[in-house]
Amino acid sequence: LWALLPGAHAAACTLDRGGESVAVDYVYDGDTLRLEDGRKVRFIGINTPEIRRDGSPSEPFSRAARKRVVALTGGDAMVLRLDQERHDRYGRLLAHPYLADGRSLSKLLLQEGLAAAVVVPPNLWHSDCYLQQEQAARAERRGIWSQPQAFIKQSTGLKRGDEGFALLQGRVVALERSRHSLWLELDGNVALRIPRDDLHYFDEHALQALVGQALEARGWLTYYKGKWRMSVRHPNALQGR
Repeated sequence: LWALLPGAHAAACTLDRGGESVAVDYVYDGDTLRLEDGRKVRFIGINTPEIRRDGSPSEPFSRAARKRVVALTGGDAMVLRLDQERHDRYGRLLAHPYLADGRSLSKLLLQEGLAAAVVVPPNLWHSDCYLQQEQAARAERRGIWSQPQAFIKQSTGLKRGDEGFALLQGRVVALERSRHSLWLELDGNVALRIPRDDLHYFDEHALQALVGQALEARGWLTYYKGKWRMSVRHPNALQGR
């Protein structure tokens, strides 16, 4: 795999400055919890399998991810390191979580194959490190990567029900522009949307060179007006194959 970001450097995921010390009240799943003061926290840079609460089957390793977070955070304070954007559209606090002994909780989940890396600007701190940890777990087929079909989807084989987070693999057949976006069209009636406001992160010549190439894109799949779409907002969300 290669990222489109030239010279990407994988850091050690270490805490670079002091953060807020907090206590955990309840763990919803592997990437979301509630603090004792009532605030909900969504971890930056990772996505864990979904625990379904509508009666449908939960995704593989979702309960294992939650159990691991409960075990690591129970009884001890943890430290939250904020990034550029402080809250998501649901009002949850966005943060990088660290254990009391200084270890990155996100790094541990990625190393153990209980999470996938995600890249959502402007919160890009440690995105290179998180991707490196995921790729090592994938190479060893740990956790979710022992059942790669849980996250990995082929652009030519999508079906209703595949909505949600995915690592989408396909071949670029065209590059199109609209007023507000650049679109990478994949085989299988799928379009990757790069918002115009995020194009400054990308090398447009590198994007042009992708036509005819196979790649893997990470993000959330949606189905809209008969077509599959995924927003891609940073080069680290695209890897060649």
